Amino acid sequence: MSPEALRECCKKSNGWENPELNDVLMLHYKGFRKIENLDQYKNAKSLFLESNGIARIENLEVMPDIRTLYLQQNCIPRLENLCALTQLQVLNLSHNSISVVENLAELRCLETLNLASNKFMDVEALRGLAERPTLKSVDVSYNYFEEGDPLINIWSEVSPKIECLYLHHNPCSRGLKDYRRRAVSSLSQLRWLDERPVDKAERAGCEAWAVGGKDAELKAKQGLWWAEKNAKEASFNTHRKVQQAYAERAKLQREQAEAKGLQVGGSALSSVQLRDTSGESFREAAAATEEKEAAIRSKVQAFLASKRPPTSDESARATSVGSEEVPDSAGDSVEEEEPEVEEVVTEESAVEAPDVPWEWSSFKDRRLGRLVPEMKVDYAKVAVAMSHEFDCTVDADACTKDIGNSFAPA
Repeated sequence: MSPEALRECCKKSNGWENPELNDVLMLHYKGFRKIENLDQYKNAKSLFLESNGIARIENLEVMPDIRTLYLQQNCIPRLENLCALTQLQVLNLSHNSISVVENLAELRCLETLNLASNKFMDVEALRGLAERPTLKSVDVSYNYFEEGDPLINIWSEVSPKIECLYLHHNPCSRGLKDYRRRAVSSLSQLRWLDERPVDKAERAGCEAWAVGGKDAELKAKQGLWWAEKNAKEASFNTHRKVQQAYAERAKLQREQAEAKGLQVGGSALSSVQLRDTSGESFREAAAATEEKEAAIRSKVQAFLASKRPPTSDESARATSVGSEEVPDSAGDSVEEEEPEVEEVVTEESAVEAPDVPWEWSSFKDRRLGRLVPEMKVDYAKVAVAMSHEFDCTVDADACTKDIGNSFAPA
């Protein structure tokens, strides 16, 4: 672990070339055999030394501000030379050869200690944990404990305030009766045991079990369930009362605002009056729209009537009226003047569109092809519909001749 090797490690891990600027030192998987030459990295807060060949914890007093130390998967047989690390919070020593917990008294900030997969065989070797009451998480899984009852009972003595505890995969774990009930009931602040959390229902049941057995455990869980159900219903009822109170207050505010608007008179309108006014405006607009549509329909009908050819009876009537003579006051016979007819013709001529010559197109052909089956092959009706739609005069013969083109591909 030479200074040059340390600088090269910092360079590869995107660290700083100046040792004092590095707060994280990544030295894992490097094959180091000894911890040394770290005095220039005194400002580091995290040190990663796992998966090396380190056989002893040493030379770490030059890094007093270190918070997390990772020494797992090495060859360390003892917990030693850690007194200077007073700010240390996390210590990982799993997969080593440690068999006794010791020398933890000076680590007054230590909260997490991982001793999994070591060489622990005797439960009394864990008595050193009592030196460190700040511990919240301890992992001693995958060791060689064969005494199940002492392994459970010792935690209430050495770490009664522990929150996370890992005891699984020891020789005594599988055959230990009521393992979780005993551990949870004896540790009042335990929140996680082995591979799953300890919820409220399990805690209430385990504590009741420790006093009255399984029947008491069942009653305690049922009581907790009903208590939570009643609390939810009470919360829902409170929420509904708050909503009702809010609705009543909003209604009262609206009524007061409306009363204030009525008192002001012409200067302000209440919300009800505004709604009525908006409704009247809408009805007036709808009536005006209907009148416009009626006027347009009347003009269209007049235009279609002017395009319709007169029948034989109408032609004869017009001829007889035109040839009739009316005697005047002097006895002379003059032809009847028709000022009213001239006025009608004038009005109709204003409605008529200019006579545009009819020309067939692909769109008109397709439209003809759709109208023919709709009108049940009545070409007179088809001609009227085409004339009405395209504002030109179309006769039935033209529709009959062009019907073949209407089915041609576009």
